[in-house]
Amino acid sequence: MSDMAHISGLVAAGVIPSPFEYSDIVTTTTHKSLRGPRGALIFYRKGVRSTNAKGEKIMYDLGEKISTAVFPGLQGGPHNHTIAGKSNL
Repeated sequence: MSDMAHISGLVAAGVIPSPFEYSDIVTTTTHKSLRGPRGALIFYRKGVRSTNAKGEKIMYDLGEKISTAVFPGLQGGPHNHTIAGKSNL
C-alpha cells in the first residue's frame, strides 16, 4: 500500500517513479499537489493475484472490500459538485 498524497503531482508529471507497479493499493488526495477540489482517491489492483497448486487462478478481491469499508461506513453521501470536479483530473 502506498499513499502518494503529497507527491501525486510529481508522479503525474513523470518526475518521480509511480508506486502503482509496486503497490496493490494506492491512495492520494485531489487537492494537494494535483490542485483539484478537496477529496481523495483509492486505486486498487485487479486481475490475477497468483495461481494455486492446481494451476487455478486466484484473483484479487480488493474492490468489494474497499467499497464496503468506505461507503457508507466511513464516507457520507455523494456531493455531486465535487464528483464532477474530480472527473476532470
